Amino acid sequence: MTGIPTPPRRAAPNLVANFLPVEFRGHTFQAGVLPFDSPEQLVSLRKELRGTHVVRRDGDRVVCVPLIPDTQEMGKREEFAIGEHRPLMMRLVLEAVIGEVIAMGYKLCAFTRPSFVSRYRQQDLLAQCAGDQREALAALHVYPEYKLDTRASGPSSRPGIIVGLKTRYEIDLRVADLLHHGVAVEGRYVLSKTGDVPFNPDLDEHVYRRLVGAIESVRDGRLYLRDAPFLTEVEANRAWLESRRETFQEAVAVLTGGRHARVLEMLEEAKFSLVGAEGRLERVTALARRLAEGGPLKIANGIEVEIGLPIGRASTHAKAPKVSSTKFDEPIFVFDPGGDKTNRFAEKGLAEFGPFDSHFLRLDDRKLWS
Repeated sequence: MTGIPTPPRRAAPNLVANFLPVEFRGHTFQAGVLPFDSPEQLVSLRKELRGTHVVRRDGDRVVCVPLIPDTQEMGKREEFAIGEHRPLMMRLVLEAVIGEVIAMGYKLCAFTRPSFVSRYRQQDLLAQCAGDQREALAALHVYPEYKLDTRASGPSSRPGIIVGLKTRYEIDLRVADLLHHGVAVEGRYVLSKTGDVPFNPDLDEHVYRRLVGAIESVRDGRLYLRDAPFLTEVEANRAWLESRRETFQEAVAVLTGGRHARVLEMLEEAKFSLVGAEGRLERVTALARRLAEGGPLKIANGIEVEIGLPIGRASTHAKAPKVSSTKFDEPIFVFDPGGDKTNRFAEKGLAEFGPFDSHFLRLDDRKLWS
């Protein structure tokens, strides 16, 4: 009796698109350790030690890692070995990368898992596709957005940086301007500056715009809101529409006077060129080269880190790995068993067809159920 044949083992995937391996230079470093008291303590320490230390919480303690020699000592001195504290090391790497991104001139949308938008005019996908409608669409944008995170053990068990890449829709016209152009805004969610985000010179200006609710009605230049936990109304000239894709596309249609079909078609192609495998690898590789062009980054006194290219691109002279991507049609939402009631957007489909579990026709006060 022959045994059940063992299926062939699949080879490990060649993850080339978004993982940047890192390599440490050095073995140990010293840092000051304090008991953790409160989040306010962290904020105060980071403000006090900015530029000289990296301050990180490590469980029930706070580690203050000096970046320069002979700097102020904080708490009890302790020695850390790289191999024994890899999560802490990777957080130090991320802090160094945040500093490099800011030095490049970008503003951050978040710090914990840092993200940033490339708002250079030449990076605006909509501007590239607008053609003779470019002036009409000057306040609408589709930019690349990057998100960075670290892994203590990634592909091949190596530490490294994960680079996320997606498109970001932005509508910079205020609701008052959109109303002037004839854009329907009722039912749309809006953003406004509420003051609950403390000012930070390194923050993206869009971070200060917070979701405040959906527009119930518009009267005398004011937006009256529903589903609004904090505000019941806001001035139309102090609010922006949330840039959901369907909202963005409707704004494009109105601002171009109905001449939007070709623009949106080209925009979809441009988006795929950006986030598809080939475009993604190209963008991530370019970012890695910018991060590495100044040499290894200093993450602690006596410790540096070298950022590599995506796995599979070991050097600038190495032959690029073969990557390919396929574009699939977008899903269509179906709202009845027969498949006749469909829409590309879930919210619009629900509004048009409703979340019904049955259908009926009324004939002379008689109900015929189907």
